[in-house]
Amino acid sequence: MAEGGCTSSEGALEAKRGWAAVVGNNKPDVLQNLNRWLGTENEHGLAGHSTGRWEILRNSFKPFPCGIVIHPVIDACIQLHAELTREGHIPTQIESVTAQVHPLVLELTGKKTPRDGLEARFSVYHSGACGLLLGRATPSEYEDNVVLDPAVIAIRDRITANIDTSIAADAAKVSITLQSREVLRKYVDHAVDSRVNPLSDEKLREKFMDGCNSASIRDAGGVSQRCWGLEYLDDMRELVEYL
Repeated sequence: MAEGGCTSSEGALEAKRGWAAVVGNNKPDVLQNLNRWLGTENEHGLAGHSTGRWEILRNSFKPFPCGIVIHPVIDACIQLHAELTREGHIPTQIESVTAQVHPLVLELTGKKTPRDGLEARFSVYHSGACGLLLGRATPSEYEDNVVLDPAVIAIRDRITANIDTSIAADAAKVSITLQSREVLRKYVDHAVDSRVNPLSDEKLREKFMDGCNSASIRDAGGVSQRCWGLEYLDDMRELVEYL
């Protein structure tokens, strides 16, 4: 990956939430949880006394290519973009934006001035700006040229994010003040990526098709159809030949 130009945090190992801190044995609960959920020593395939749970069933499809704690803000900003459009406003009329967010948002994604696409994936400010200005947050919005686009930066710099300890991790409150002093508000109680509000089949298909197009996969529509009918395929080669 490094040879292909992929980059990462310079503190991936030793940072506060780096690999060593996350899996290190200085946290007793880490080993206890691993023992409880991932062991293989009893009839249920678990080391602990309970039957545990299948984590994959608690997972959901990720709609945006950035830190998951930003998703509620993006969801709200995309909805506000649609509202602005319906009412005949344009993003340049935005004077200020305020987001009330869960504490983890600023801890994990508080980069105000991302320098490239990687840093932008951990910036609630860039992500919110894309939602408001473009009405979307696909992988294309995290390319370096978009991150450094003056129009995106102009909206990004008008966003203020404040911690609200009463807000859940999958929720956010975003308000826009226009130059006319009109205020638009959006409260997302469960972001589109949450278990309570999962992606619709159509939105998942759109995400898949966008990814296929980015990877130059031929006949993306055919691949999509075969993925939806995977359980009915007689031979996996029917799918693989399209990839």
